Amino acid sequence: LPGYCTARRSQGATERFDFFYNQGSKVGRLKASFTGAFQLEWLDANVDRFKPVPVEGGFARLEILPQQGLLIRQSRREGRTSVKALPAQLESKAGRLDLSQVDWTMERLKENAFPLKDWEVCGPKGSLGKIHLPVGPIGLEGVGSGEKALLVFRSRFRIFEALKNLRLLVDRHTLEHFDFQVNGRTLAGFKPCRYFDESNRWASLKGRLVRGVNSLELRSTLDPVVRAPPFKELLYLVGEFEVQRKGAGVLAPGDRKRAVNGLPEWGTIGWPYFSGRVRYRTEFHAPAAKPCRLEVAYPGSFARVMLNGLEVGHLYTKPYVLELDGHLKSGRNVLEIEVANTIENLIEGKHVASGLRGPVAISYG
Repeated sequence: LPGYCTARRSQGATERFDFFYNQGSKVGRLKASFTGAFQLEWLDANVDRFKPVPVEGGFARLEILPQQGLLIRQSRREGRTSVKALPAQLESKAGRLDLSQVDWTMERLKENAFPLKDWEVCGPKGSLGKIHLPVGPIGLEGVGSGEKALLVFRSRFRIFEALKNLRLLVDRHTLEHFDFQVNGRTLAGFKPCRYFDESNRWASLKGRLVRGVNSLELRSTLDPVVRAPPFKELLYLVGEFEVQRKGAGVLAPGDRKRAVNGLPEWGTIGWPYFSGRVRYRTEFHAPAAKPCRLEVAYPGSFARVMLNGLEVGHLYTKPYVLELDGHLKSGRNVLEIEVANTIENLIEGKHVASGLRGPVAISYG
């Protein structure tokens, strides 16, 4: 639903409501006062088209936008009003139902990731400069010659508060060449995993992080005649979090599942470096089963479509259209679109716009 309601109680049984709803890129606001069952008094001008219509079950339907609305019920005995959102509604006539600005649930199907790209290199005589991963072999000029030297690669990141199940993800090659320290404490216990390929290893950071700035160090004793081993892949923090500031590395608690209005780009909700699959879910009502099709502007690199728990098909090339005949049913329908992006976000550690892009619509008749 492209709108929501806030309520505040005034004297007696009168309740006043503020309705907020989307008008393109702007937010509209309506004020209303309920003094009895469905006795609605608008406190705004020019809102004649917003009128409650009684429906079954003691509810009244309040239209906010075409094919969208709220259900309102006022209990005289309890002296209170309840409001809940209505899902999108297919009309009986031929037309098009735009689902781009309705309520969706977005769910990541694996942990979020944050790449550690910026590192400072330190030798026995101090800093040797900064590098940005991924890089090739690193020269050891200034370290000295004829003797082994300790090299330290240091990266820093910020967290708002303790994050659950946060892990450090590295590749097997890096693990063979370095010892790891987090905030001055040795980190061990790396286990095989397959976050994106079979070379992945990760270790838990539970109990090792502090609120604010944290330091990760990779230490290796190397012969200065030989160049430092190359980092074949980036290092990552993975877990259930949101990236608040991409460049500064500020992480905050976050869940895999998000309730959103419309179809936000993944980076705007804290998933700028995520590579993988995200499942979108929404509901709509149809008065009767009818021939119809799903039309999507852009479904990412690949999308799998489910309607009412059954697979309808896949979207991976233009035109992004699927016939829904035989899958649509009268009444409540549940649409799920599982979207995958490329691995570029993860491997190269840069934000590439990802996600389902609208309009997403059902055409019928």
